Amino acid sequence: MVLEKSENLDNLYKLFGVCAHHCSNIEYRIAYLLQPAIWNRHRESLDSRKKDMQNCSIEEWNAVSKNLDEVLDKVAQDIDSLYNLSLGSLIKQVKNNHPLTDEQGKYLEEILGKRNYVIHKMWGKYGRRLESQEVVKEMLGELREYEQYLRSASNWLQRIN
Repeated sequence: MVLEKSENLDNLYKLFGVCAHHCSNIEYRIAYLLQPAIWNRHRESLDSRKKDMQNCSIEEWNAVSKNLDEVLDKVAQDIDSLYNLSLGSLIKQVKNNHPLTDEQGKYLEEILGKRNYVIHKMWGKYGRRLESQEVVKEMLGELREYEQYLRSASNWLQRIN
């Protein structure tokens, strides 16, 4: 199959890129929501190291400081690991770590479904038929609706952060 270059096809690719950008923003914003939970998970160890630093002598400072750095490195690793998780895993963690309303939980699941459709299924639905300009226009129209939805979802997550 060879696709003929057209303005609509170019717009389709551009709009898909915008949708992918919104999806990435959604994932990052949800991961950002989980950072306080990671800090809380390490709270006891951090408090212990803080106490050690307050009570140590100058001779002990380097060793105690190294212990604090190790805990801070672990926090940073745990936060970095969030950005390797799937959106579904991130949403599950948010549900476990934040007091969400039923409506918010359902909205996150809806976001996941729409994101998965755009990223994983939409091209399968239309891909082999994109030689037709009518199909390109149809996909472009559908993608415009998803772009608006994903933009709105990304903005909502920004507001609740």
